[in-house]
Amino acid sequence: MPEEQLKLFINEERNKSVINVGIKHLEAEQLQTFITETKEYVAGNKPDDISATITGKAVVDVEMVTALTTGRYKMTLLGMGLVFLVLLLIYRHPIKAFIPLLPIVFIVGWSGGVMYLFNIDYTPLTATLGALIIGIGTEFTILIMERFYEERKKGFKSREAILTANEKIGKAIFASAFTTIGGFSALLISDFVILSNFGMMILVNISFALLSTIIVLPTILVILDRFVRTKSDKGTEFVTG
Repeated sequence: MPEEQLKLFINEERNKSVINVGIKHLEAEQLQTFITETKEYVAGNKPDDISATITGKAVVDVEMVTALTTGRYKMTLLGMGLVFLVLLLIYRHPIKAFIPLLPIVFIVGWSGGVMYLFNIDYTPLTATLGALIIGIGTEFTILIMERFYEERKKGFKSREAILTANEKIGKAIFASAFTTIGGFSALLISDFVILSNFGMMILVNISFALLSTIIVLPTILVILDRFVRTKSDKGTEFVTG
């Protein structure tokens, strides 16, 4: 073997060498299994006086994907916690700070169910969906909640207030959701599977956010309204029920 080629596999001191292993393309989970089994095989079959390390681009890729995807639960919980603290500082009422986040909890669960049904793997992009939907979804829920309590201050009962809130601000929320869906729809035509899956899940999550804001949130507002005292603009009495 020419000396220049030999340097690619053995160092000048002849005490270190590299063995290249060519494999077909594998998904992250399959690649992780392959690397783990290879490490076990090498550890059980190499001579005692030789040390061996499994390394290379495949190992780096697996470590990167694992680091990005396994932290998705922490990212989602941290995002919800930070949003709750901000809302608590603004409203100074734990129930009002919690209400906008409750529909988002359902969306995160529904999103995971859709990914399971369609066999969509978590990637560095889809792992960020939880944090992304918190930002988009809470915008919708806060708008409806604010309009609901505006109507309650006018003296309307819970049911009348939520009907008015949906009627007055529902169109704006629909318009915002559909424009966002239209923008992310461009990702669906991507030849890169990771991008197209990310685009599809964005559309699913925004659709869930819209449905939960219009359907789920009103129920939550009416049920929890008894725990929020709202002063009427017509007097000093507190409106309940």
